[in-house]
Amino acid sequence: MVGALSIVRFRTPIKDPMDIVYIFWAIVAGILCGAGFIPLAIIGSILIGLVLIIFINRITVGNPYLLVVRYNETSIENSLEHVISGHAKKTFP
Repeated sequence: MVGALSIVRFRTPIKDPMDIVYIFWAIVAGILCGAGFIPLAIIGSILIGLVLIIFINRITVGNPYLLVVRYNETSIENSLEHVISGHAKKTFP
């Protein structure tokens, strides 16, 4: 399964952990169906579906944003950091 994902190149970063769960679910179900283990794919999909239904409301993800600022002078950095930290909940340098 991990080998199958090693050749996949995502054009956009996957930000939601539930999206990764769905991708792995689809890959596993596809591999199982391709190998002829259709009953196992059905049982596994039902079990994974039940787990997702149970945990879907417990996982909360904020809407992350990426801000890229380009500047030439280092004196701008402190004032820019002050303004951004005043308007954002979480900041990383």
